[in-house]
Amino acid sequence: LAEIPTDRDMSVDLTLVIPSVELWGSLLIAVGTSMVFGLVVGVVTHALESDQRLPRAVTKGLIAALALAAAAFPFVLNRFLHPHFMVFFTTATHAVAIFFRVVEALCGTYPRALASSRRLWMLYFPLAAEIDFAPKRSRPPQPSSSAPKITHPHPATSDRIGLGVAATCSTLTASSKVEKASEKVLPPSRSPPLRVIVPNLLARTGAFMFINAALLHAGAPLGFRPFGHLLGPLGPVLDVYYWALMLWTCGEWSTSLARVPAHFLGVNTLPAFKAPLILATSPRDFWGRRWNMIIHMLMHRTYFKPVADRTRSHGMGALAAFVASALFHEFMWAVCCAPFAGGALKYGEVTVFFVAQFLLCSLETVFNALAPRALSTWVSALPRAVKTASTAVLICAFGQLFCENLMRAHIFESMIELYPRLELTWGPGASGIGAGRNLAVA
Repeated sequence: LAEIPTDRDMSVDLTLVIPSVELWGSLLIAVGTSMVFGLVVGVVTHALESDQRLPRAVTKGLIAALALAAAAFPFVLNRFLHPHFMVFFTTATHAVAIFFRVVEALCGTYPRALASSRRLWMLYFPLAAEIDFAPKRSRPPQPSSSAPKITHPHPATSDRIGLGVAATCSTLTASSKVEKASEKVLPPSRSPPLRVIVPNLLARTGAFMFINAALLHAGAPLGFRPFGHLLGPLGPVLDVYYWALMLWTCGEWSTSLARVPAHFLGVNTLPAFKAPLILATSPRDFWGRRWNMIIHMLMHRTYFKPVADRTRSHGMGALAAFVASALFHEFMWAVCCAPFAGGALKYGEVTVFFVAQFLLCSLETVFNALAPRALSTWVSALPRAVKTASTAVLICAFGQLFCENLMRAHIFESMIELYPRLELTWGPGASGIGAGRNLAVA
């Protein structure tokens, strides 16, 4: 404020800026059209999966064509919408969810409960939420009486010909198959009463919208880089943490709102985020249990589990999931960043970021397996705040690779336009839009 001239010829204006009706209208059209497209994809996919007359190769080919249609969908739809980063980001996120659900149908990795209900199948594709497919059991399942008993060869024989472990693993596999065959597929858990869950989700949406708006307005006068020139090398890391807070809070309110339709349809949903930036205690905890559980579950079912089962290596499964995450983020950046980055978009950065995250998670796994007991005990005994801060620094140290393309596309300047705001401008003489210089958005 001290920079504002006090000349008699200078005017200072404080203007309340209301979000554009065109922007919010385009957002609603993007969401509605994406949901209708997802519903159509779900209906067609279910029809193809149910039709036993078509050769399996033809069915798979048609489902693969649906996956390609889902990938092309945002590029086509965006041609008819208001050109705004948040609108294009919305179409991209819906297209990614639909694409991976079609891939699940193609690979047969979709949740088993879907096969029991056509209605549930059609709900699964358009909803931008994770349905609760694992309802709590009243008691743990009892092992089948027909399951074969595990037998161990004589130790001497095992030592001599090395068949002890193989025999045990073989018997465990057979037992697991029998249990899976006898396990009853449970339907998803039903929605809690609407008078409880809907106000809860709407309150959550409103709270995180307020936090998101406050974070955006706090950083706008500083170009959304409040720490970049402070604290030496730690400054850019804190900038990334600040960006991540804004991405999380925006994702939190939008996914909370997206859960409401599912509950009106009687289906329970799961939170997409579990306080990743303030509760995660390790990279694996961050990526595996807290950040964007919608995408996590899709990656787990379609990439991690099949690859891990085939290679007998959780490391290879994790690598497949991180590579798939990298590729779909490259796709998303092509949809929503390329039109606004002015030719400055750099492909490959986000892939390097996810490879780095895979290496961090792998190092954590190696440490847990090989660290001396005394060191492992000392690390486990550290205060939770220390572990959370260390996790944030480790992840955010590579975060510019994830965020710089978003910054080149002016994501936060676009995000702040979703909210009412006050703009302070000054300039010589006349007032009005475009007159003078913008000092701050607050």
